[in-house]
Amino acid sequence: MSTFNYAFPDAEKFSRSFRSSYSYVTPELSPACYGNAMKLMKSISQCTTTPLTLSEIEKILNVRDRCLRAPNQTTRKIGAKDASIARPLLISEKGDVILAMTQTWAKGDKTLDQGFCKTIKLGVDLKTVKIKIVAVARLYRRKHHAKISNHITWARLPKERAFLELFRNEREFVQLDFVVDTGKKVYFVMEYCNQSDIYYLSRTTPTEKNLLYLIRDYLTALVKMHAKKVVHRDIKTENLFAHQETPGAPFSGKIGDMGDACFEGDESSKKEFLCTERSCAPEYAALRLVKYKSLKESEDAHCKATTPKVDIFSMGCVIYVMFCGGGVFNFQKSYASIAHMNEQQALREINHWLSRYDGKLQELIYNMIRRDPLERWTAEQALDHFNKYIFIE
Repeated sequence: MSTFNYAFPDAEKFSRSFRSSYSYVTPELSPACYGNAMKLMKSISQCTTTPLTLSEIEKILNVRDRCLRAPNQTTRKIGAKDASIARPLLISEKGDVILAMTQTWAKGDKTLDQGFCKTIKLGVDLKTVKIKIVAVARLYRRKHHAKISNHITWARLPKERAFLELFRNEREFVQLDFVVDTGKKVYFVMEYCNQSDIYYLSRTTPTEKNLLYLIRDYLTALVKMHAKKVVHRDIKTENLFAHQETPGAPFSGKIGDMGDACFEGDESSKKEFLCTERSCAPEYAALRLVKYKSLKESEDAHCKATTPKVDIFSMGCVIYVMFCGGGVFNFQKSYASIAHMNEQQALREINHWLSRYDGKLQELIYNMIRRDPLERWTAEQALDHFNKYIFIE
């Protein structure tokens, strides 16, 4: 049986072709199931280039219905081979069912990112037909992956989950729906942001107004994080996302990837060095370079590197990137150049590349990237300055 081509520009023609092509294959298909299959096709087409047949869609919906009728619902995964379906299903205790486009043999399934310990794939909520993020973390074996520690790849996952739960229902953070742990893999089902991340967005042509909406949300997120004594420690363009609810609506910004976050002053996190080079603060970069003479000097340096001020510096660098179209400061070449950054040179770069903008924007960025953490603005100061002088509706 040939696969179904879902790329029809005309919806009416699409419906007629769909019904006529497959009525002889599945004459028992109910109108409700047919309608769900039509909606699913549109969402699935955004997650994979490998089309699913109508019979595969019908089988997936039947398996979903059987799972939801079962008593004692638990969070679990229904394997594709176990249920003889095209893709696995992820089921939550509340009855949410996600069609996970995570099969390794399905080459058409899109991979959004391949991180240090997670692979970012897509999925479809079979109830709302909305696209979801499915982050897959695999437990690596040390003998096969010598550079990847089991402690880092596995033990950090409960911490990331805890921080995502801490900011549940906060619109400035990527929302976690549920987590499925199979023992060998952990699946994080999260909110999907349809405008990608700042790394991609800064290389396109977003409007200045949308950039201001995003910055306001990011600064608001920092205020909420730091009020709860949480330090993200990995603020960068790839971890800041943008979402647009409807075409023409303003962008909303969301912070994600809380795997490197810690509480301020957390003893167990002081000696971790996880921040990305191009967005880390000088006090964080110094940890890679300085050999401290005493234990007290080392502890003081680690305490400075786990304060909210490291997030402020990184966010200032991101805001600069957003308005420069992807450019970075000259000092962001190595840990050594960051640790010994020249503030006056950075100020000249800001004034040169952002000369067409109001001086208040340059003032915001400069005070967020001060070399001395004590002279650096707090999240509240940055947000107040932004709302008062820059973001004027």
